[in-house]
Amino acid sequence: MKYRPSKWFSGIVLTGGLASLVLWFGILPDLEEVRVMSQPGEIVFPEVKASGGKGDKRAVAANFDGGNRAVMMGELLDEGWDNLMRWKFNPWRNRKGIYPGDHLRKLLASDDPADVAKGRDIQRRAEYWMRKLMERYPELAMKPHPVPDERNGFLKWVEFHDRFKNAMPGKVASFGFSEAFPNNLAEKTPWDPKAASEWMKANSAIMDEIRAMGLLPDASSDGIAVDRYGFIHARLAKECTDALMMEARLAAENGDVAAAMESVRAARGLSGHLGDVESASLLQTTVRILTQLDIEQRVFSEILPALPDGSRDPSAWEAVVRPEIRPPSDFARIMKGEWSVTLREWVLPPILDAEDTMSPPDPGALLDAYTRPFAELVQNAANLKPGEDLPSFCDAPQTAGLSRTSRQMMEMLFIGSRAWGRGHGRAVSSQGLTQAAFSVMKDGTVPV
Repeated sequence: MKYRPSKWFSGIVLTGGLASLVLWFGILPDLEEVRVMSQPGEIVFPEVKASGGKGDKRAVAANFDGGNRAVMMGELLDEGWDNLMRWKFNPWRNRKGIYPGDHLRKLLASDDPADVAKGRDIQRRAEYWMRKLMERYPELAMKPHPVPDERNGFLKWVEFHDRFKNAMPGKVASFGFSEAFPNNLAEKTPWDPKAASEWMKANSAIMDEIRAMGLLPDASSDGIAVDRYGFIHARLAKECTDALMMEARLAAENGDVAAAMESVRAARGLSGHLGDVESASLLQTTVRILTQLDIEQRVFSEILPALPDGSRDPSAWEAVVRPEIRPPSDFARIMKGEWSVTLREWVLPPILDAEDTMSPPDPGALLDAYTRPFAELVQNAANLKPGEDLPSFCDAPQTAGLSRTSRQMMEMLFIGSRAWGRGHGRAVSSQGLTQAAFSVMKDGTVPV
C-alpha cells in the first residue's frame, strides 16, 4: 500500500518548514545586528559591508527605512518587564538611576571620595571614546588649544562659576548684582549714579576679579571636566557683564575714557571667553551672543553719550567692542561644540557606566545616529558663503531601528534643533548694523 502522510503530519512539516524559512531569511540576518547590542559599560559600533566589500564605518546596523526586526522583537518581549521595573511603585525597582546619566551625577555629587573617583573614571573613559568618535567622524574633530592656566580666561570663569554655584546649591548662582539693581537694568527706574558708585566701592574686590578675568588674553576648555561647564548659570555671566558696563558708564560720566574702555574691553573679553573655546555648548554660545549684543547696545545708548565732547573716537571704540560678522563656518564650529559637550556629558557617561540601569543597549548605533546629522550639517555649513542660509536639522531625528531608550534620548537631544541657527543669523544681522553705525560715525558712509 502506498503511504500517504496524514493531514496533521503535513501541517506540522509545512509549518515547521515555513518557520525555518522565516527564521533563516527573516530573522537570522537581523540577529547579526544584535551583535552590536553591548553589555552595560561597553561600546560596539555596528559595521555594515558595502557592495564593494569595504566596511562603511558610518553605517548604522539598524535599518532606518523599515526598522530593525530583531530589535523590535526583543522589545516586544522585554517592554513589559522594563515598564514593571521602572514603575515607581515597584518595590523591586532598581533606584540607582531614573534617567540615563543620573547615576553618574550622583557619583560626582557624593561625599564619598571613592564614588567621586568612580565618576571621574567614567568621564576619563568618555574622553577616550570622544577621541575614537572624532577618528570615526573626522569632520567633527576639534583641535585642542591648550593655554597656560594663568592666561586662560575661560578657566578663571569656570572657577568663578564653581565658587558661586557651590555656595548656592539648588539656586541660581549670583554674586548679588541682580538683587541690588533689579529694576535699573530693565530700565524701569531712572539711572542712579550715586547708588551705582556706592555698590562699586562696596564690591571693589569682586569687580577687580571680574575685570581681570575678562582682560585675560586667551581661553580654552582643554583639560577642564565637561560637567563644570556643560550647564552654566547664565544669570551669573550676565551679572558680570552688566556690572562691568555699569562701571564703564560711571567712568564715562566722570570723563575717564581709558577706564571706560577698559571696563567695556573686559566685558567683551568675558563674553568671548564663554563661547569661543574649542567645545562651547549651544548654551554657552547663546550667552555669548546675548551678552555681546547687550554690550554693543549699551555702548551706543549709555557710554558714548556720556563721554565728554571730543573723546568719542569711533575707530578706538570699534576696536574695543569688536563687532564681528561671523561666517557660516562659525556655525559649524558651534555645532561641533554642542555635539562634543552633549556626548561627553549626557550620552557617553551613561553608556560607560555599568551601574546605570537606564544605559541604552545599543550604544554604538545610538552614537552613530546622533552624530551623523551633526557631521552632515557641519559639512554643509563649511561650503556656504557669507549671507547664505544656514543649514538646519530635519524635523525629527531618524530613530527607527534603535532601542526604546535610544529613541527617547534622541528625541530629547534634538528638541528645538531646527531653530538652532536662527540666533546665529540674528546676531550676524545685528552686528552688521553695529559695524554700519561705527562706519557712519567715522566718515558718514554706510557699508553695503
